Amino acid sequence: MIDFVRFVVEEAPIRFLEQHKDLDFIEERYCELPEENGGKGFIHADFKSLRIKICSPMTTLNNGLRIKTPNAEPYVVIEGSLHKYWNELNNRGSQNYNDFGIEGIIEVLEDLEDRFRISPERCTLKQVELGVNIQPPDDTKKILQHCFLHKTKELKWTYVHDEGSYKQAVYNNHIIKIYDKSLHYSKLGKNIKPTLRFEIKFKRMRWLNENGVYTLWDLVFYGLHKFELKLAKEWNNILFYDYNVLDIVPHQNDYCNPNYWQNLLKTPHNFKYHRDKLKKLIGANPHSIKSKMAEIIEKKWKQLFGDTSQITSYYIRRKQLVDIA
Repeated sequence: MIDFVRFVVEEAPIRFLEQHKDLDFIEERYCELPEENGGKGFIHADFKSLRIKICSPMTTLNNGLRIKTPNAEPYVVIEGSLHKYWNELNNRGSQNYNDFGIEGIIEVLEDLEDRFRISPERCTLKQVELGVNIQPPDDTKKILQHCFLHKTKELKWTYVHDEGSYKQAVYNNHIIKIYDKSLHYSKLGKNIKPTLRFEIKFKRMRWLNENGVYTLWDLVFYGLHKFELKLAKEWNNILFYDYNVLDIVPHQNDYCNPNYWQNLLKTPHNFKYHRDKLKKLIGANPHSIKSKMAEIIEKKWKQLFGDTSQITSYYIRRKQLVDIA
């Protein structure tokens, strides 16, 4: 599923947006500036779960003061949750715990085109979250407790007021996140089935660009169904103590201890030896929770994005609109 996005709209219809009946823009200032220099950093308007910003390029002076860059054209940035936006369009509230597949994504893209004259091929991605909500094969809390590392990076507990607690491994270009989605919404008074969220947040577009994805249009037509392999790979990169199959093996007391693995990182050769041994033990057992999780993640992604007929029919409609224009 696509959740949070941030993108720049190329050749945006700025005057149309400024006068749009659904948008009530609020001015933001980077600093107080002399009247003759203006002072507008950007204006923003919220519509459902999306924020639309009309930005004025700024220049920082030697004294640290920021002013509008002379003769520079304003530009538009849109950010927010496409998943929540889709639910709000369909009167299901501002939530992202249900499934959001290709039909929903196309509905959102068509709404942005019809409502705001924003076409997906002009939306250059700057950040995007791709993930799945799944029903885990065991208690979510227990699974999270036994996720120790992603590759060699610690999966740390983090708390955010609007998302709750989750585990994440932070890299320069992306973040691996795993958390209890149902727990978050239960605190908001929602009673939903057990739901575990696993996602990749791309902070920078390097990996996506290398795979031909630059815009929202590319993201859809690159083939979202292919990202199942990326998600499954990143899940398999998690060092997970599979308590369902490892409670009667040598090193049991060590392998279930996150501090043991942290200390092993100081001696890479030993770490690799025991990590590979752990993988072998898990892979040899058909009851492995880690293997079941990988299967569920891949199956869910195929369920959401395996129907390419929806993409094809949307492509035909978009091509007709472009040809008419």
